[in-house]
Amino acid sequence: ERGRTQAELQQLKQEGYQAFFENQPIRSIAGNQLYRRFHWGQLATMHALDTRQFRSDPACGGGFREVCDDRLSADRSMLGAEQTQWLTQGMQADERRWNLIAQSVVMGNLDFENTVANFDQWDGFTANRQQIIDVAKDRRGTVVLSGDIHAAGVASITVDGLDPRSRPVMTEFITPAITSGAGDNTVFGALIANQSHVEYANGDVRGYMVGQVTTDTMNVDLRVVDTVLEPESGIRTERSFRVD
Repeated sequence: ERGRTQAELQQLKQEGYQAFFENQPIRSIAGNQLYRRFHWGQLATMHALDTRQFRSDPACGGGFREVCDDRLSADRSMLGAEQTQWLTQGMQADERRWNLIAQSVVMGNLDFENTVANFDQWDGFTANRQQIIDVAKDRRGTVVLSGDIHAAGVASITVDGLDPRSRPVMTEFITPAITSGAGDNTVFGALIANQSHVEYANGDVRGYMVGQVTTDTMNVDLRVVDTVLEPESGIRTERSFRVD
């Protein structure tokens, strides 16, 4: 951004939008709106969020570091006021069995007993996260679909977003990276070993998750490849999970 005029930045932004919509399998909505909603009969609704365009500047200096009170501010938002209202009102009005929230970064608490956190994730936008939790706690079947951390995970999002030991109200599935180099599972496992709300975590695998919903359950398979270095790599189901 340095050295560019406001007009140049605006032109660069519009060119970015054009490149995005021309190359991504997504329909353009007026005003370059990316968040949208999909329905599957009376079974499920998916709320697909935009967690980039409307977020506040990073709390506590950004990145992964010690926590600070700035992340708790009610003025901080991941989604912005308009999108938050669109989501919460949509969740409240929807009577389908499943409400699926598809978005790009980990929503659940990973602040390691209020010591350190990744402020690019929802731990840096705690008040906005609590707004969503406060709606989800009154309805059954809300599931969050996430990614971003190049690792697979399954965890509970709890009624008090700052207390992972409080009552679970949502399940979060974190899909791994598809082709990036593997991480260090030893370090990753040690970091989350004492997190009571984390059911599963694996930083070594690469692949994707496949979900199936019925009126009774949501079943999710973690599908992983043997290696990202060979196009004809084998693939297998590493773990399966169920949400009632």
